[in-house]
Amino acid sequence: MRFVPMWALAALFLTACGDDGAAGEPDAGPEDAGVDAFVPPRDLGPSCDLSCAGRERCCVVDGEPTCVDPQSDEANCGLCGMRCDEGRGTECVLGFCVCGDAVQGCQGSDASLCCPPSADRTQNYCANLTEDVNDCGACGTVCEPEVADRCAAGTCVCGVSREGCAGTIESTCCADTATVECHDLRYDRFHCGRCNRRCEIDESCAEGTCTIGPEVCEETCEGSRICCGGECCTRGACVDGACVRADAGMEDAGAEGPDGGV
Repeated sequence: MRFVPMWALAALFLTACGDDGAAGEPDAGPEDAGVDAFVPPRDLGPSCDLSCAGRERCCVVDGEPTCVDPQSDEANCGLCGMRCDEGRGTECVLGFCVCGDAVQGCQGSDASLCCPPSADRTQNYCANLTEDVNDCGACGTVCEPEVADRCAAGTCVCGVSREGCAGTIESTCCADTATVECHDLRYDRFHCGRCNRRCEIDESCAEGTCTIGPEVCEETCEGSRICCGGECCTRGACVDGACVRADAGMEDAGAEGPDGGV
């Protein structure tokens, strides 16, 4: 049996495990500019061996080694390939993508995206598109209270539902209740005409108005008025299922419902 020196075996092992595949052949893998060069199995990509002056560093730009200033280059801000226009910020200052008051910029993800100024914001800002009701799923997409009470995973939803309400009188999100959900304000006696507007125990809700008796008013009774015998009047003016004319047009300030809003 022939003896093989250990140094020869080590050399053979290193040759077989090189990053460039077969000996003398270039790596066929995708090019990588070097930002994540130390994360296997990525390679260094094109060589970037320019001697750059001062604070400049060598980055691969359009496939060519180029000297850039990572302190101000918006396409290579702080690191090669770190672009400020990918939701991180609007300009590169001292190696950070600045977004409005966020001097270190945003992450450029749905949880931290640089959004443009809006109606109530005078400059760019970082937004969480996954849960911000004013930027739900996209910058400036607002979850209206009639549609949803929160933003979940970038979608406006009402309560435990995975969908928002229609935002109409037939389907309104009522958020100030123990069980937040979509309600039909036309016939819900606990949300009659608007959220949390409760009708009295002897009243029903018909077409968004608290109603006494089987007759439905042709108009919606506004304010604290109810529908009594087919007419709108205050509760104090509703006697034996009919409106007392002397008090029919007056506001009954002392006859509000249990929630104080009827």
